[in-house]
Amino acid sequence: MTITVDQVWTSSSVDGAPGFITRYLDFVERKVASTRAAREISDELLQRIATGDLPPAALERGLNHFLQLNGADYGNAVVELSMQFLACVIRTGAEEMVELLDDALPAGVEQGTISIPEFEPARAANVYDELIAYAAEVRAAQSSLMRTALRAVARGDLDPKWLDDTASERSRLEGSPSVMRFADLAFEMITSLDELNSQFGMDYLRTFERHFDRPDAIELLGCRGESVAVRFVVSNDEADASVLQCAVSEVRREDGIGRAFDTTVEVAPGAVQLEPGAEAEVVCAVRLTDEYAVDATYIADIRVLSGTETILRLPLRIRVAPETPAS
Repeated sequence: MTITVDQVWTSSSVDGAPGFITRYLDFVERKVASTRAAREISDELLQRIATGDLPPAALERGLNHFLQLNGADYGNAVVELSMQFLACVIRTGAEEMVELLDDALPAGVEQGTISIPEFEPARAANVYDELIAYAAEVRAAQSSLMRTALRAVARGDLDPKWLDDTASERSRLEGSPSVMRFADLAFEMITSLDELNSQFGMDYLRTFERHFDRPDAIELLGCRGESVAVRFVVSNDEADASVLQCAVSEVRREDGIGRAFDTTVEVAPGAVQLEPGAEAEVVCAVRLTDEYAVDATYIADIRVLSGTETILRLPLRIRVAPETPAS
């Protein structure tokens, strides 16, 4: 699953209550639809539990696995939403003064463009430092505008009383534009975060639902020091030849205890070129090193790759059997 943030917030909606209400009703309609879809899938899963087709623990097991695969994308998406919201709040605070001075000064004002920082997951830890730097740029631009206004007052080109009257008139006729913009941003943040959460939950339920339409995780059992292997066949159903590779993801305990780790894996063949319609057998052998705890279950994925694109994931459950006492 890939989580993306589609919005580029402009905080330009100042059309008042009717537009806001329309957007709210649209949000409610989408919320009802997503809730109904989630309820239908949940009811089906609960029915399977009630009939004994599905053990209750499977839901938690599936969630742990889903979080390992998609938790980072979700976290990055939340950070990106937060960054966009805070950056737009910073920018909105300066917009009203820019518009007022643009109306008041004979030659208007030169509005420089200060780009909102682009979010990069690799630099997520520095996002707030970037916001602080962005805020400093906005404040510097405001100070420059204020100096321009003061010079206009000193030259007699701008009457301070007229400026005050104009600001009061703008508030009287339009309400406070900044208040409307802040309300717009807050609503955008709430709806976007809600849709992100709904998407994340639905993706989990749909992933779990799809597990009923294909074989469950591949079960491997072995003792520490041994290698456990799985054989499977990959085929090329595309119109062009393709080079496929197989790899095993990080391994983590199913119960969430401890950290994930890279395991020792031997894949044969390491890469295989398949003509259209051709197939090949692949063997993945996982070495159960001392990093594995005895009598614990671990989860991972076998990933079939074409270049850098993952085209198939095969879930693995690796059970480490208790060691047999020497006789």
